[in-house]
Amino acid sequence: MKLNTILLIIVCVLFIGMSIPLMFEKIEPNPIYGFRVSKTMRDKVIWYKANKFLGYAMGIAAILSLLCLALKLIYPGLIPLFQKTYYDITVFMLPLIISIIISSIYVFKL
Repeated sequence: MKLNTILLIIVCVLFIGMSIPLMFEKIEPNPIYGFRVSKTMRDKVIWYKANKFLGYAMGIAAILSLLCLALKLIYPGLIPLFQKTYYDITVFMLPLIISIIISSIYVFKL
């Protein structure tokens, strides 16, 4: 169980690292990395706005997930036994899914 938590912490750190170039508008439009929908691919201005927003949203989500996962490692008795099964995946996925949803709403309002 600790191994799963540690692996998710590593993935959170990777997501934080991936969000930094997006925040600082360092990623040009491309078909591999960034918020790739037809609206962002057509217009460079929208590409940079959308990816900057996504970078911040994803970075905050990954930091929140990282803190929750680290809290579990530091204080293992904090989470009731019946909730431990889904805790890791929930605190990892939920903030990231929310960041993608709010980023999508932002992009389609541009």
